[in-house]
Amino acid sequence: MATVEGEILVLNRGPYAGVVPSPEVLDSLGRGVRARAMYQTDELEDPALRHCTDVYGAAGVDQRVVDDLPVSMAVLGEYLVLLSLPNDDPTALESHTATVRNRGMVRLVSAAFDHLWGQGRPYKSSEALCQGARS
Repeated sequence: MATVEGEILVLNRGPYAGVVPSPEVLDSLGRGVRARAMYQTDELEDPALRHCTDVYGAAGVDQRVVDDLPVSMAVLGEYLVLLSLPNDDPTALESHTATVRNRGMVRLVSAAFDHLWGQGRPYKSSEALCQGARS
């Protein structure tokens, strides 16, 4: 994360364990790295995830929500893709993670991200939701 200079793209889908804002992501944002993230609508009911998402939004992450994400993944710069592939067996606890260092894979996964991004809705922070409820 410390060497990323371009953009960070994230599809963020549970399961989550100990959700806290990543200092590495916040440091990258402080260095001017652009970041976009998408979340599943129903998972934002988790207060810890919502807090984390609000912190990222305040730090400059452009965020959207969609009803369903097929996988969790991150594109870090021009060379690195991380894919977290949940086990299709609902009784299994483990998931599989693939790390790919390949520009072609970055382009392919980024195109899929952009397609989903176009279908997403803007993320509304907890504060914005509270203000909307008061009006």
